[in-house]
Amino acid sequence: DHDMAGEAQESSYAAFLLRVWHNDTSDDWRLVIEEIGSEARRGFTNWEELVIFARNCVCDPEKPA
Repeated sequence: DHDMAGEAQESSYAAFLLRVWHNDTSDDWRLVIEEIGSEARRGFTNWEELVIFARNCVCDPEKPA
């Protein structure tokens, strides 16, 4: 038995695995975000792009990444 509140929460839920490491040779940070439950993975070199991507995934899941 599902209630509407539970369904609304599930439809706006996203889980991600975030990997972050420092590249000593170029002094850059590397960031990889992976959506849990799929093999979709995307890499970034700065935090701003990663945050925009994650926000778009959660706020507008139909929008292509």
